[in-house]
Amino acid sequence: MKWQWIGLVTFSLTLLPAGLALAAGRVPRRLRARLAPVRPCGWATLLVYSTAPLNAIPRLADTSPDVVLVCTAAGSALCIAGSLLMNIVIYRHQNRAVDGPRSAGPPTGVGRADQHPRPDRQLSSDLEGLRKTTLGTGN
Repeated sequence: MKWQWIGLVTFSLTLLPAGLALAAGRVPRRLRARLAPVRPCGWATLLVYSTAPLNAIPRLADTSPDVVLVCTAAGSALCIAGSLLMNIVIYRHQNRAVDGPRSAGPPTGVGRADQHPRPDRQLSSDLEGLRKTTLGTGN
């Protein structure tokens, strides 16, 4: 019984306030740029938190083993749902940041000879100049 109380208090003091703050959209400014969409992550954290009371309260109330089993199964299902939601949100956020908007033309600054000369052309012109000077001075 002692471990159920410890787990319930620990999760209630850590995950519950964090999940509520994230679900409300409250996050420190320095973390906002690094986090995936805040509200869905808050809901996912609350789903993971719901496992603690669903597992601990029936055991602390000394209910029948069937009720404990059903609550444990429900808590496990909610924990899996929260984990899946968190992974989906983070995956979509990362892919959205990488893809970005697409345009019909090449990206800015690419393919313009006046800004970025091709290194192989520069190298061949340097070699041609070196060959002319070497052959010209050697004769």
